[in-house]
Amino acid sequence: MSASSKQSVLDFYRQAVSEGRHELAAQFVSPTHQGYNAAPAAGMAALPNHLKGLRKTFLDFSMQCHEAVAEGDWRTVRITAQGPHTGEWMGIAPTEKIGG
Repeated sequence: MSASSKQSVLDFYRQAVSEGRHELAAQFVSPTHQGYNAAPAAGMAALPNHLKGLRKTFLDFSMQCHEAVAEGDWRTVRITAQGPHTGEWMGIAPTEKIGG
Protein backbone atom coordinates (compact mmCIF):
# COMPACT_ATOMS: atom_id res chain seq x y z
CA MET A 1 0.00 0.00 0.00
CA SER A 2 1.46 3.34 -0.97
CA ALA A 3 1.78 5.99 1.72
CA SER A 4 -0.69 8.24 -0.12
CA SER A 5 -3.31 5.44 -0.39
CA LYS A 6 -2.96 4.68 3.29
CA GLN A 7 -3.22 8.36 4.22
CA SER A 8 -6.33 8.78 2.05
CA VAL A 9 -8.08 5.87 3.81
CA LEU A 10 -7.11 7.20 7.23
CA ASP A 11 -8.19 10.76 6.27
CA PHE A 12 -11.63 9.46 5.21
CA TYR A 13 -12.19 7.70 8.52
CA ARG A 14 -10.84 10.59 10.57
CA GLN A 15 -12.61 13.42 8.73
CA ALA A 16 -15.82 11.96 7.29
CA VAL A 17 -16.55 9.32 9.93
CA SER A 18 -14.93 10.24 13.25
CA GLU A 19 -15.28 14.02 12.92
CA GLY A 20 -18.75 13.74 11.35
CA ARG A 21 -17.85 15.69 8.21
CA HIS A 22 -19.98 13.41 6.01
CA GLU A 23 -20.07 15.94 3.16
CA LEU A 24 -16.40 15.05 2.49
CA ALA A 25 -17.16 11.40 1.71
CA ALA A 26 -17.26 11.94 -2.07
CA GLN A 27 -13.69 13.31 -1.96
CA PHE A 28 -12.41 9.98 -0.65
CA VAL A 29 -14.79 7.32 -2.00
CA SER A 30 -15.20 6.16 -5.59
CA PRO A 31 -18.58 6.89 -7.24
CA THR A 32 -18.82 3.14 -7.89
CA HIS A 33 -18.39 2.33 -4.18
CA GLN A 34 -20.63 -0.48 -2.95
CA GLY A 35 -21.34 -0.26 0.77
CA TYR A 36 -23.11 -2.99 2.66
CA ASN A 37 -24.00 -1.20 5.90
CA ALA A 38 -26.38 1.50 4.67
CA ALA A 39 -29.87 0.22 3.93
CA PRO A 40 -32.10 0.35 2.00
CA ALA A 41 -29.99 2.14 -0.65
CA ALA A 42 -26.50 0.85 -1.34
CA GLY A 43 -23.41 2.52 -2.67
CA MET A 44 -22.17 6.09 -2.69
CA ALA A 45 -25.68 7.60 -2.72
CA ALA A 46 -26.37 6.08 0.72
CA LEU A 47 -23.00 6.76 2.36
CA PRO A 48 -23.58 10.34 3.62
CA ASN A 49 -26.91 9.33 5.21
CA HIS A 50 -25.24 6.31 6.80
CA LEU A 51 -22.57 8.57 8.32
CA LYS A 52 -25.18 11.06 9.54
CA GLY A 53 -27.07 8.17 11.13
CA LEU A 54 -23.99 7.14 13.10
CA ARG A 55 -23.73 10.60 14.64
CA LYS A 56 -27.46 10.75 15.47
CA THR A 57 -27.60 7.25 16.94
CA PHE A 58 -24.35 7.26 18.91
CA LEU A 59 -24.22 10.79 20.32
CA ASP A 60 -20.76 10.58 21.87
CA PHE A 61 -19.39 8.53 18.97
CA SER A 62 -15.62 8.01 18.98
CA MET A 63 -13.42 5.97 16.70
CA GLN A 64 -9.81 4.87 16.50
CA CYS A 65 -8.10 3.57 13.35
CA HIS A 66 -5.64 0.76 13.98
CA GLU A 67 -4.44 -0.11 10.50
CA ALA A 68 -5.21 0.35 6.81
CA VAL A 69 -4.71 -2.34 4.14
CA ALA A 70 -4.84 -2.30 0.33
CA GLU A 71 -4.67 -4.79 -2.52
CA GLY A 72 -4.92 -3.27 -6.00
CA ASP A 73 -7.98 -1.00 -5.92
CA TRP A 74 -9.42 -2.63 -2.77
CA ARG A 75 -9.10 -0.84 0.61
CA THR A 76 -10.07 -1.68 4.19
CA VAL A 77 -9.34 -0.38 7.65
CA ARG A 78 -9.47 -1.95 11.10
CA ILE A 79 -11.17 0.38 13.56
CA THR A 80 -12.62 0.45 17.04
CA ALA A 81 -15.73 2.61 17.41
CA GLN A 82 -17.95 3.21 20.39
CA GLY A 83 -20.65 5.42 21.81
CA PRO A 84 -23.89 5.22 23.76
CA HIS A 85 -26.70 3.71 21.65
CA THR A 86 -29.27 6.51 22.04
CA GLY A 87 -31.24 6.23 18.80
CA GLU A 88 -32.61 3.56 16.47
CA TRP A 89 -29.87 2.02 14.34
CA MET A 90 -30.75 -0.05 11.30
CA GLY A 91 -33.96 -1.27 12.95
CA ILE A 92 -32.45 -1.82 16.41
CA ALA A 93 -34.12 0.17 19.20
CA PRO A 94 -31.89 2.28 21.50
CA THR A 95 -30.33 0.37 24.37
CA GLU A 96 -28.55 3.30 26.11
CA LYS A 97 -25.56 0.95 26.40
CA ILE A 98 -22.06 1.86 25.26
CA GLY A 99 -21.48 -0.02 22.03
CA GLY A 100 -18.19 -0.68 20.41
